[in-house]
Amino acid sequence: MTVRWGLIGASTIAKQFMINAIRAQREGEVVAVMSSSPERANTYAGENGIPRAVSTLADLLSAGVDAVYISTTNELHLEQALAAIEAGKHVLCEKPIGVSVEEGE
Repeated sequence: MTVRWGLIGASTIAKQFMINAIRAQREGEVVAVMSSSPERANTYAGENGIPRAVSTLADLLSAGVDAVYISTTNELHLEQALAAIEAGKHVLCEKPIGVSVEEGE
């Protein structure tokens, strides 16, 4: 079974480490990337061979992804992770999950 990944955040860390790690798995495929800047999403997708670029979380979560990798700025992690979980997606989030003890709990 192929695991279709969406990247939440068109980040350097995802480019340097995650895209190749996902593709190294027989069942891994990066199918979409999200950036709040449509231009950034399109450029990043083109540079990294990702078939779909979107600029909203809702669009990414409805893009046929099974799992997401979150690499946006720290204050966005929790909200994005919870939205993905609520949408039934598997979530891999870079640290930290939240910016306060309360968010972490």
